[in-house]
Amino acid sequence: MEDDKETISPNDLVLRLSEKANNFDISKYEDFIGELCGKWEFQIETIRKVIKLFLSGEYKDIEDLVRENFKTNKAMQEFFRDEKELLGDLLFKDKLSCTIDLATGTGKTWVMYAVARILLAEGVVDNVLVVCPSRTIKYELLKKFNNFTIKTNLQSAFPKGGKYRNPGIIQANTTIKKGDIVIDNIHKAYDHVGSSIKDLRGKDRKILIINDEAHHFINANIHASATENEEMLEWAKFLRNPEYNFSYILNSSGTPYKGDNYFKDVIYRYPIRQAIEDGMVKDINYLEKDESKGWKQKFKAIYKNHLENKKKYPKVKKHITIFVTNKISKTDEIADEISKFLKLEEGGSIEEARKKVLPVTSSQKHEDNRELLKTVDEPENPVEWIVSVSMLTEGWDVNNVFQIVPHEDRAFNSKLLIAQVLGRGLRVPPVYQNDPKTHPQVTIFNHDAWGSKIDDLVRDVAEISKKITSKVDKESKSNFSLYYINIEKKIKTETKTPARGKIELPKSLGFTSRKDLTEQIYKSVKTREETIKRTEIDLEECSAKEAVNEVFNNILLLDLTHNTNFALKANKKFIEGLIIKELKDIDEKTVTEANLQRAKSSFNTLYRELTGQSRIVDVYSEPIEKSTKEMNASYISISEVKKNKGIMFSEKSLKSSTIKELENIDEALDEIRGKYSIKIDENDYKSPLNITVLLSEPEIDFAKTLTRKENIKFIDCWVKSKDQGFYSIPYNYRPGTHPQQKQFNPDFIIKRGKKIIFVEIKHDEDTDVKNRDKIAGANDYFVELNSKAEKKGLEYCFYFLTPTNYTGFFEKVIRNDKTFIGELHAELLKKSREELKK
Repeated sequence: MEDDKETISPNDLVLRLSEKANNFDISKYEDFIGELCGKWEFQIETIRKVIKLFLSGEYKDIEDLVRENFKTNKAMQEFFRDEKELLGDLLFKDKLSCTIDLATGTGKTWVMYAVARILLAEGVVDNVLVVCPSRTIKYELLKKFNNFTIKTNLQSAFPKGGKYRNPGIIQANTTIKKGDIVIDNIHKAYDHVGSSIKDLRGKDRKILIINDEAHHFINANIHASATENEEMLEWAKFLRNPEYNFSYILNSSGTPYKGDNYFKDVIYRYPIRQAIEDGMVKDINYLEKDESKGWKQKFKAIYKNHLENKKKYPKVKKHITIFVTNKISKTDEIADEISKFLKLEEGGSIEEARKKVLPVTSSQKHEDNRELLKTVDEPENPVEWIVSVSMLTEGWDVNNVFQIVPHEDRAFNSKLLIAQVLGRGLRVPPVYQNDPKTHPQVTIFNHDAWGSKIDDLVRDVAEISKKITSKVDKESKSNFSLYYINIEKKIKTETKTPARGKIELPKSLGFTSRKDLTEQIYKSVKTREETIKRTEIDLEECSAKEAVNEVFNNILLLDLTHNTNFALKANKKFIEGLIIKELKDIDEKTVTEANLQRAKSSFNTLYRELTGQSRIVDVYSEPIEKSTKEMNASYISISEVKKNKGIMFSEKSLKSSTIKELENIDEALDEIRGKYSIKIDENDYKSPLNITVLLSEPEIDFAKTLTRKENIKFIDCWVKSKDQGFYSIPYNYRPGTHPQQKQFNPDFIIKRGKKIIFVEIKHDEDTDVKNRDKIAGANDYFVELNSKAEKKGLEYCFYFLTPTNYTGFFEKVIRNDKTFIGELHAELLKKSREELKK
């Protein structure tokens, strides 16, 4: 099913610089970089890569680098249809821009400072502007940049000379001179706010802009309020403002995700998983099962963890637990709940309890609390419990967080949010940073109702989960060839207005094949074997002649109601011709009650007003041959497989996997077992794939039915197609007034004799606009393909199926080589034809 997308590892998206980028001599800055970063080689390597990208002269913009990588990166080529799709996500493709991904607590500021100093010294920029999403982050950046500046050993290691060797570190509330590094909240850059950032306008000033926590302006819609959402959108707008000469853009983030999708311009990555293994950050201890019910019981468990952390890490004089919510309005409410719990648990007054709990948001009413946050690590500060919104979980460098509690799933339901929230607890307290015996942990206490979902996302973010590979065995006898056609798009606009006497009668009625069988599957408790039974059912039906009379009488009645005379053209002879054709198409002699109602409703559309609409028409190429051997491999994480995904295979098919691939497949099979691990006899597994990954219950049921002996004996071979890249069918998506060009990939491709059968699996009653337009596109595509590929000796068929259609589909199409139209298929066809009349 199209909605379940394949994934690509972030490591496969990290951009590599070519050898040509080494032509910039960075050696004169190595002493400075070494003094700044010390033993942390990953910081040093990050600085080198950014400087080489910016100063080598080999790349005019980030698009150059992405294109260069796409040509040699196999994983990119397999995941993205083409360069265009990959480049589509780049915000600043015409700039020398990039992102660095260093896990929270591993020193992004060190890299930012080094890059700023070197570009100023080289004279390629006149100023550096560092912007961030909040005042809290701004103050931390100012403190660190100023500390770097006053370190004499660091400054003496910087090479002599250079255009701007001694930059001022200032905020945007004073005049900006050339050579200054300006650090401020992004809000100071907006047009309605008075600040000296406007001094930087003009082409005579070349600027390096550094966006700290850059994921904020990419993910504006995840933030806590409408106001903040608008401000993040303003950030992106500011970066595109042509009045500023942003020659270089450096994005810094420990969470470079757009929702669950990794940024496409990352040039260096030091992920959470690696940082944990290197001891740079705390280990993560996350909740897998929780039997406590209600927040009262959960508070007990959370409080117990809090006390145990104090005993476990005695060198630290302060231990903090953070609650994270997704709305500012909830912070005070949660803080009050915690205070009341502490009063009861510890026996003190409510005032004493409230001193220990600190709600922190960007709201004006919490301004004093933000000041308290600056000293929260100090023993004199009584705060032990912090309640924060997800947006504010960044930027304050608290070392003593040992427990994090996402209060609801929306505060913790994407890779971005999880990475942000985890980041608050990752910093290792200084007293444990060089302790070989103790590697501190941060505990994540999430809600049991969404525990498995969070478990999988945490595993993905922390890169705990391995990937399994589904790939074609090019030597398999189950490979087969088929044809496709390319298209060129043209826009055609037609306007129709309702006019008496000028009507467009329906060309079809949307009849569906009768469902006179139902299927039941029973499983033995003792043997666990499945038994399949089919039951005949009686259907209400009438003759073709009776149906013609019923439909015609309905038209006469509507004519009387609307004062029209459509019955003159929609007469009995016309209706009879349609009904006879429909019955022939589905190989039946009588009209079921359901088809009679479809016939009536097909004529009801004559009484609706029609409006004009633009539509895209397709110009098709000649057929082009392709083979399943050309299908690229697919990858899915084991944690993703656990979410009711199925794996189908045979003992023979697994032999085409490498030893490493087999290890991961075995691990995945151990995780899922039961009905989701589907081992097939090698004679019945007629797919060229080493394993077939099934992404939903309907797909699992379809594949199991497909491979039953009663069905598979009629099939030459089949393949579960990729979600992207192998066989795409174009369609024009019309959610509103402007059509959009889209593509979809059917789920299954089946070869039965001279027929190539494409199947798109959907849930029952899935009749949304996108599916309506998909079936219209598929219908046009396969009509055209069949007309052009007739000489090739193959016939192409397409079916939209839901689980309720499986019995009829396999009975008629697979076992008896007849036609079949399911309820969803018919309903979507009808809707698409009605839409085209507009």
